[in-house]
Parts: sequence; structure tokens; C-alpha cells
Amino acid sequence: MAKMPRKAQTVVGVAAAVAVATLFLAPATRSAAEETAPFAEIVVNLEDDITPEALAELSARYGLALVPNSAFSDREKLMRMPAVVDVEDLTGYLDMLTADPRIEYAEPNYLFSADFVPDDPMYGQQWHLKMIDLEKAWDYDRGDGVVVAVIDTGVAYEKHDRQGNVFSQVPDLSATRFVPGYDFVHDDPHPVDDNGHGTHVAGTIAQSTNNGVGTAGIAFGARIMPIKVLSAQGFGNIADIAEGITWAADHGAQVINMSLGGAMPALTLAKACAYAKKKGVTLACAAGNSATSRPHFPAGFDSCIAVAAVGPTGKLAPYSNYGNWISVAAPGGDKSAREEDGVLQNTIERMNPAKNGYFWFQGTSMASPHVAGAAALIISRGVTAPDDVERVLKQSASPESGAQKNMGAGIINVGRAVTIAGKTHFERGMYKGMLAVGLVLMLVRAARRRSERVEGLRSGVFWSTLLVVGSGLFFLSLLPTGWWPGWLSALARSSAVDWLGALTAATQADPFLHSALLPLLAVSLLLSVQRLRPMLLAFVLGYAAHLLGDAFATCYSPVSLIPGDFWLDKAWLAINGVVAFVLALLMSRRGGTASWRMW
Repeated sequence: MAKMPRKAQTVVGVAAAVAVATLFLAPATRSAAEETAPFAEIVVNLEDDITPEALAELSARYGLALVPNSAFSDREKLMRMPAVVDVEDLTGYLDMLTADPRIEYAEPNYLFSADFVPDDPMYGQQWHLKMIDLEKAWDYDRGDGVVVAVIDTGVAYEKHDRQGNVFSQVPDLSATRFVPGYDFVHDDPHPVDDNGHGTHVAGTIAQSTNNGVGTAGIAFGARIMPIKVLSAQGFGNIADIAEGITWAADHGAQVINMSLGGAMPALTLAKACAYAKKKGVTLACAAGNSATSRPHFPAGFDSCIAVAAVGPTGKLAPYSNYGNWISVAAPGGDKSAREEDGVLQNTIERMNPAKNGYFWFQGTSMASPHVAGAAALIISRGVTAPDDVERVLKQSASPESGAQKNMGAGIINVGRAVTIAGKTHFERGMYKGMLAVGLVLMLVRAARRRSERVEGLRSGVFWSTLLVVGSGLFFLSLLPTGWWPGWLSALARSSAVDWLGALTAATQADPFLHSALLPLLAVSLLLSVQRLRPMLLAFVLGYAAHLLGDAFATCYSPVSLIPGDFWLDKAWLAINGVVAFVLALLMSRRGGTASWRMW
């Protein structure tokens, strides 16, 4: 067969109803591939030099009544035929088409779908998850290991007895992972839910999924940190909320969801939110249900992502706050037409922990956890800085919804968000990797000027250590997490600096991790060990590349404890990166690495 340039290809689709296609696939003629891959059309690829007259003759001979497949069909020559071709033997029909010398091949136009669709029986009723293109996101990540704090009325996640009131876990959180939280209302370590609101919110973020029970959650691989700051009646004071934010930030939360708020921009609350963001925490907040353009707090603070609500039609919900202070919109439900137009999750009955069910709630309180769950997926893909997470959310939001006024960037699209996040992490990892190689070249050049030689650079240990410390295996960001466990993929994509932070329980913003102190400590302890010197030099150079990359490759500063503002933080990173590189230069001088013999 002739080789065909793309633009010259002519593809003809013979359309058939799914029922008829199923009839075609009689057991006697089915192949193994056809058994597992349904289709509703046949694709016929013609030779590139076919004339219109020959195409007409083929159409007449085989009953191909062609119509354009799309607005681009004139360019791509992709055609479809809506009429049914009555054939008894599909395999024989395809063989007949392929035997024609003007036809390169003919095959079923198989139907593809997302690789992962959960088996939760009520998933089909969760229109709100389909609206944000979640199945596409699940093909790449499920939020494994990301800690999301739910600052709310608590969560029905454990058995607990408080003064005769017995609390237990709702069934559809049985496979969800939790980390310790705190109850600031009762001042104890049992933030159980006595209202129902917080459990519903937690379900949207990380409901147990693909467990054959109830409903699904967005980032079902994430871990929930329950923080109770609201009473059984749904009210809480600013002091408790602020302490809840600070506590979550100090105990490892990477995302905070606050489906709560009020009209007052309290300074106590503003400082707590700014502190959490400075610690590297992304804050998703409900915009409020007052149908007003006036800011609602904490959503209205610059440190927070303000989330408006839309209904099943994609239009701004009638109750939702709006305005130019909104960041993005997400499904919040609109039950004005029917109950099923709300957001569905498993939670306790209103103020009754003894009973639970599946309830359709509505409000910006329901929209915010969609963004928190999306943020967890983005972070799991390797984009961790709060400003970067928000940028990805806005950049990936549906443009058609963004055209509506007062909805920020538009309705979030999680499928696009995880794709952009993976590419972003890849680009930054590649940048840091190239920076690390550049530092090695500078090191070699400096040694040559001294008429010296840096040995050990041919060692596989050196280059693997340099890659792992400098950037991690960043290229894994482009691969679906389904190829291996999500936690393993996240671990491989992370740099050694992130590993050290996890091992020491240090926050992402810990200045010790983002300084030259750790390389200095490693050199002081291990330089005398001859066989470790190639790895040690690579560690120092990789650390320098990591620090310099954070200093110059992102708008976010991971350092939080340096007095001053953003630019002083950046200066800290740059100075420490230079110090680490100077340390590597000193190590490479004669007597430091000249005697290495690891080839």
C-alpha cells in the first residue's frame, strides 16, 4: 500500500447504530478484540490519490452515503455515513473493503473511554463530578498522600462517645485515610461531626471510591485532616477558626478547605490565612450564599481561592456570591428545579450522628471542596506552591464558563488541570536538571583553570545522585499514575529535599531544608569517607541546583521564616544556593576530589 501523508489521507466512516453494531458482532464472527472493544462505526482509509469520481463509484458500490464528520472534515477528509449498512458478516464485509485496491484498510471505529470509571453505584447521579472532567484526571492521579484539612463542623470518621452521644464513621468513608485533627469547639483531639456539613464536604474531597458503595470523591487517595471549629448548629467564632487554620498548617496540611465565612474581614483570620499560605498551604474557601458582589471572608482575602457555585447547567447559582474578587467557580448545586440537582455525598442526618444517608446539599460550601480536591490532585502531580496551584486552576478552567461575568476564571476543569500540572512539574524538573548539569560544567571549568581535574564524574552514583537531589525523576510527571501505585509515582517525582522534609516532618516552608546548612552538615560528617565523595559532591551540587531553581524559576517562595517579604525570601534561596555551589568548588580542589577513582 502507498504511504500516505496526513493531509492527503481520506478516511471514510460508515456509521451504524450501536444496537445494529452489536447485531453485527455475532458470536461466530467476533474476535477477542471485538469482544472487549465496542464500536458503532467502521473506518475506511482510502489511498491518497483517489479522485472524486473514484470516491463516488466506491460509495455507490458499497453503499457509502458520506457526510462530513466535523467542521474540519474538508481538510482532514474524515467522513461519516449515518445510514445503516445491512451485512450479515462483519468480518467478511471488512475483508471485502480491504481487498479493493483503492482502500488501504478498513476496521471498526472502536469506542474508547476513560481507563478508570469507579464502581460506586450512585456515581452516575454525581453530575457535579462529571462537570469538572474528573475521569480524565483519574487516569493520571488520585491525590495519593496529599493532606487536606477540612475546617468545618468535624467529620464522621471515628467511633467516639462524648457525654452519651455516640459517634461513628459513615459507611462511605470506610476506605478513606485520615490523619489526626483537633476539635477547637470542645478542645479535644476528637473532631467528630455533630452537624453533617463537614462530613458532606469531606466526602466531596475524598469519599471512599471504587469500593462498590455509594458515591465517589475527587481526590480519594488523599488523606483528610478533620478540624472542628463549628458547633452542632453550624456556628463558630473567629478565634477558633484562626487557630484551626494555624494548627492545620503546622501539622502538615497541604490544602485547607473552609466552607464557612462571614462578612467581616477580621485581622485575626487574615493573619492566620496569610501564615498558612506562607507555609505552602493552598486555601480553598466558599464565596458565600448571599447573592451579592460584596466579598465574603475568608474567601475575600488575597491568600485564599474564592469559589463561586454553579448549578447543573453551568450557570452561576442564584444564591452564589459573585464579583471580580472570585477566583474560580465549581459545582455547588441548584435544587430550585429538583432535589437531584444538588451535590450528593454520604453524611450524617442533620445534627443526628446516630443516622446517616446520602443527601443532596447545595451552596458555595459544596463548591469549595471541589476546588480543594482539585488542588490535591494538582499537588500530587508535583505542583505544590499555592500560587502555582491557583494558576493551574485558573489556566485550566473552562473558557466558555469564564466568559460569564463574575465567575472568575470559570468552572474548574480537573482533567485539564492535572495535565497542565504534570507538564509544569516536568518543565521545572527539567529546568533544575539542566541547572544541575550547568553547575557541573562550571565546576569542571574552574578546575581546569587551576590545571586540576575533578574525578569521579564518570561514576553512575554521581549522576544518579545529582538527578535525584536536584530535580527528582521529573519525567514521570507525564505518565499516568495507573502504571504503578500513586504514592510510588509521587515519591519518584519528588526530589531528595522533599523526601527529607517528609522524613523529618518538616513543612515545605522550613528554612533549614531550603538552605546550605544541610550540605555543610553532610560535608562535615562524610567528607573523610573516600568512597562516598562522588555521591557527596553530587548531593551538594544537586542541592545548589534545587535552591537556585526555587529562587529563579517560580513566583512562589518556599521559605516562610525569613523576616521581610517575598524578595528577601528569594534572596535567602539565591544566597544559599550560591553558598552550596561554592562548597562544591572547595570540595573539587586538589586534595578534595583529586584522588577519587570511581569510574
